[in-house]
Amino acid sequence: MAHDNIDERRKMVKDAFDANGFLTPSQRKELGQMFRCSPNAIWSDILVLINGSTFHVLPSMKKKIILRDGNTCYICGRKTDKPMIEHKMPARAGGRAVEENLAVACQSCNTKKRFTDKILYPY
Repeated sequence: MAHDNIDERRKMVKDAFDANGFLTPSQRKELGQMFRCSPNAIWSDILVLINGSTFHVLPSMKKKIILRDGNTCYICGRKTDKPMIEHKMPARAGGRAVEENLAVACQSCNTKKRFTDKILYPY
């Protein structure tokens, strides 16, 4: 669920971002404190500004992906009792939280993929 002040927050983030073309971690922290959210929420707002999407997966989207994939890991093909939603292309590499880029992964494969992603996308 979005915060009541999300539109105001996104406007302020846009103004701050447009002024310099970036926000420093301390600026994200300051805005987060101002709007009582995490600096990651501010980062998410920046991603929305840049590419029209965020890396966060909404609960409704999680349910939709789990139903679509039937609790089956897209990497190893095994059924899982604790499905995790994984970005096929990582958010850090520009992967968006859209249905085409999301899939169910088991914990084992998700952990391995995170390690691989850090090698492929170290930033």
